[in-house]
Amino acid sequence: MESSSPQKPFLDPELAAQLESLEFRARRVVEGAFAGRYRSKRSGHSAEFSGHRSYTPSDDWRRIDWKVFGRTDHWMIREDRDETNLRVHLLLDVSRSMAFAGQNRPGKLEYAKVFTAALAMLMIHQKESVGLTLFSDRIRHFMPDGAGASQLARLLEGLAAVTAGGGPSDFRRAVRELGERLRRRSVIVLISDLYRQPDDILESLRFLTARKHEVMAVQVIDPDERTLPFEGAIRLTDMESGETVRTEISGIQKKYRDIVDRWLETNFRSYSSAGIDYTLVETSVPLAANLRNFLDRRRPGGAGTPSVR
Repeated sequence: MESSSPQKPFLDPELAAQLESLEFRARRVVEGAFAGRYRSKRSGHSAEFSGHRSYTPSDDWRRIDWKVFGRTDHWMIREDRDETNLRVHLLLDVSRSMAFAGQNRPGKLEYAKVFTAALAMLMIHQKESVGLTLFSDRIRHFMPDGAGASQLARLLEGLAAVTAGGGPSDFRRAVRELGERLRRRSVIVLISDLYRQPDDILESLRFLTARKHEVMAVQVIDPDERTLPFEGAIRLTDMESGETVRTEISGIQKKYRDIVDRWLETNFRSYSSAGIDYTLVETSVPLAANLRNFLDRRRPGGAGTPSVR
């Protein structure tokens, strides 16, 4: 897919406008540990003013903005922000299984590309340093992290050009090669349908966590993959291997749904136990809602068990 305007296939003006009210946060940022830029809330004369919020009993009363109190009779805390360091790397699965699309819905890869582009735009606007890797059975595209409008344009061009293909996802190969290329600690966001056993993928991702990177996993699925909403005799094809089987849907539908639900629940427990933030994204849900859910989980106390039933 080609476009003379890289942003057009991904981010319409309405979605771009919604990004302005969102914020990406890393959970385990330690000042000085990252080589990108991370905005953190602080007080001080050299900090950039970011807004006000209501005073709570746990706040230092000396941070009350008395000028606002004089005008409104409300106790408000002034929040400032200065900049610490953050690098973010987006790792997108573009293997054949990501091409699947339910009826009247975008394919998983198209949806994931928009999700990835929105994250990139959000973080570039936060003045973070963002990179991109596209992989299937091998790394198909690698872009070192960078900041600014030119980096965003290059990143969106890379996303626009890619289509699903190559061999089955090789997480071990892609993750190890990426880990060897990243010289500084980063926040790594894996976006994939995660079509492997959780333990197999986690074994790969531990290579990154062992190097002190923070890792997040976003699983993108189509509702049809969860419910198998078909009737009669059908032919099922494994999009990774090409293997095909014929079956009568009524004989396997309930068991299939139970297996998929258990798999998704296992994913959440396994990734969370490994210290990897896990978010389930369905292509039937508006992208802005999925993006907001992902970002809300980054806030302190924001993580929770996703509904898979």
